Amino acid sequence: ENNLNEVSQSEYQSRVIACFRCDKRSKTGWKCTVCGCSIEAKAKWEVSTCPLDKWNKIPLPMAQSSIKSPCGCN
Repeated sequence: ENNLNEVSQSEYQSRVIACFRCDKRSKTGWKCTVCGCSIEAKAKWEVSTCPLDKWNKIPLPMAQSSIKSPCGCN
């Protein structure tokens, strides 16, 4: 069991908008050029964080604080 939770739809939209406005988003697709992750995949997981700190912080239980997001990074 992985204990991964998805963010709410409004938080997901907020994250995607922040990425869309970011100058580090690849111009050829939905990829972050800082971490290399797919924005659409990374933005939906509570355990994921923006490498440039542009997303709202979501407090996680201690059990989840060391879990990596499915995209392979945090």
